[in-house]
Amino acid sequence: MAGFHVTVFDYEGFQAESRTLVSSLEAGDVSPIQDRAFQSAERLSECVQKGGSPPILTHGAPLLSPTKGIRDVKDAPLLEIGYWFLLVLGEYLTSDTLSIWEGNRLLEGTLRSLGWHTEDAKRLVNGFPIHRLINPNLREEAPSLVDERTPYWHWVRIWGADTGWLPKDDVEAFLRKLEKQREKVNDVAVSEFRWVNYGDPVVAREIKNHLTSSFSAFLEKLGQACAEQHGILMTTVRIS
Repeated sequence: MAGFHVTVFDYEGFQAESRTLVSSLEAGDVSPIQDRAFQSAERLSECVQKGGSPPILTHGAPLLSPTKGIRDVKDAPLLEIGYWFLLVLGEYLTSDTLSIWEGNRLLEGTLRSLGWHTEDAKRLVNGFPIHRLINPNLREEAPSLVDERTPYWHWVRIWGADTGWLPKDDVEAFLRKLEKQREKVNDVAVSEFRWVNYGDPVVAREIKNHLTSSFSAFLEKLGQACAEQHGILMTTVRIS
């Protein structure tokens, strides 16, 4: 099973701040990103203590205290640097998070039924890898395994999850296409979802209701992102 989470994301704001932080980091100065991460962690902690649910935590990121006292970039573990950037990224999530049970597979099954090309369906559900915001010149996919030789931008990740983002142009284009097909969702056969026991009429009816309500909620979230001129962050968290 998997939880699928979607939040409006000011990726341009994050990308702009990341450029400054990366410049300092690559010049050997670790303090700007380290200090910024501490600020983010403090805000997250305050929010949680007040009963809030910060979006980045809903997406599956842990709330940890950044390591203190690192003065030289050579002494900063790559895992730590990646987590610092993830904390900063969390401050650019600008909405409540939409969470859909098995949303990734529901969307893929729906898009397949609606005749979407596989590449477009994957991009809508998976987005682009986070490291492209840190290092825009990279076009490679995120490696499934990382170690001490892996560049720090590949360590900006939520462990046990698949996280991606979409820019506002893609969000607007996908929303226009999906809006035109909204009514066709009612005709999607539950048999498209091969992981469902659709032979059971009760299960089939529940899944169909879940599909239609989830599809509407997903379109609403895309519309919110368009209204704010932002993109979206999506995470599929695998649940054992």
